[in-house]
Amino acid sequence: MTKVNIYIIFGLIVFVSLLSLPGCNGEGTIKYDDGSYYVGETRFGLRHGQGSFTSADGSKYVGEFKDDLRHGQGILNWASGDLYVGEFQDNMYHGQGTYTGADGTKYVGEFKDDLFHGQGTLNWASGDLYIGEFQDDMYHGQGTLNRADGEVFSGIWEKGEFVGPIYHLANATNGGFSENGFNASQVDLLK
Repeated sequence: MTKVNIYIIFGLIVFVSLLSLPGCNGEGTIKYDDGSYYVGETRFGLRHGQGSFTSADGSKYVGEFKDDLRHGQGILNWASGDLYVGEFQDNMYHGQGTYTGADGTKYVGEFKDDLFHGQGTLNWASGDLYIGEFQDDMYHGQGTLNRADGEVFSGIWEKGEFVGPIYHLANATNGGFSENGFNASQVDLLK
C-alpha cells in the first residue's frame, strides 16, 4: 500500500468519525459562552438548514442557515423592536424583504448587502412616502416622494437628492417649447 493510499484511508476514517460526533450533523442545540443559543439543523457542528438563534440581548432569528450564517428565507426580530422578514445572503439582508423599524418606519422592496437597493416603498414614521428606486440606502433613479405636508417630488433622484421631474414631451409644450427645451416641432417628431 502506498503512502497516498494510507493518507486517503486515514482521512476517510477521521471524516467518518467526525460525522458521528454529537451535534455534528442532524438537529441539536448549540449553547454559546455569551448566553446565546441555537436550536435546529447542523452540519459539521455549524448552523446549517432550518433553525432558530437567540442572542444574549434577546434578538431572535428564525429561518435558514448556511455554513453558520443567516442565508435564505428568515425572520430577524431585534431586541430594539426592529423587524426584518425576507431573504438573507451571508448574514445580510439581500433580495426581497420587509423592514419595520420600532418607530413605525417601514420599507418593502429589494435589499443588497443590508441596504435598500432596487425597487421599493418606504413609509416614514413622519408620514412621508417614497415609491421608486433605491441605491445604497438612498433614493436613486426614478421615484416619487409624497411628503406629509402635501408636497410631491416625482422624477429622477441621484444619491438621495431630487434632480428634477420627468416630463412627457408630447404633453409638456409651453409657448412652442417643452420644459425640456425642445420646440413644438421637435416634440411632434418624438410622438
